[in-house]
Amino acid sequence: MDAITLQWKGDTALRKQLLTLAAEAPTEFAATLYAEGLDIMAKSKRLVSVGDSGVLMASGEVHPPTIGPAGVEVRLTYGGAAQAYAVIQHERLDYRHAEGRQAKYLEQPVLAAKRTLAKRMFVRLVQMIEKGR
Repeated sequence: MDAITLQWKGDTALRKQLLTLAAEAPTEFAATLYAEGLDIMAKSKRLVSVGDSGVLMASGEVHPPTIGPAGVEVRLTYGGAAQAYAVIQHERLDYRHAEGRQAKYLEQPVLAAKRTLAKRMFVRLVQMIEKGR
C-alpha cells in the first residue's frame, strides 16, 4: 500500500488565526445577535396592540448581549409598567386587535427570524475568516 504524505505550510499562522477567531467570535456573534434583536423588535412593534396610550409598544426593549458559558444571549422583552397587559395581549388569541395588529406580536417575528438565523450567523463567520480575524 502506498503511503500518503500531507504537508501543511503555514501551520503557525493558521493556528494563530484560529485562536484569534475563537477569541473574537463571541463578541462578533453578540453584535450580530443584537442587530437581529433590533430588527425583530422593530417588526414586533408593527404588530403589537397599540391600545389607548401606546405604553405596551413603548415598553418593547432589546437588552444588550451577554456572553456566558452557554453562549451569547440577547433578550427581547415587553412589560415594565405594562407587564400584565403585555402577557394578556400576547397570549389571548380571542382578543380583537386593530387592523395589522395581533396577539403573538413578539413570538411571530422571532420564529420568522429563527428560520434563517443560522445561515446569517454562518455568513458572519465566513466574513470574519475572510477578513483574517
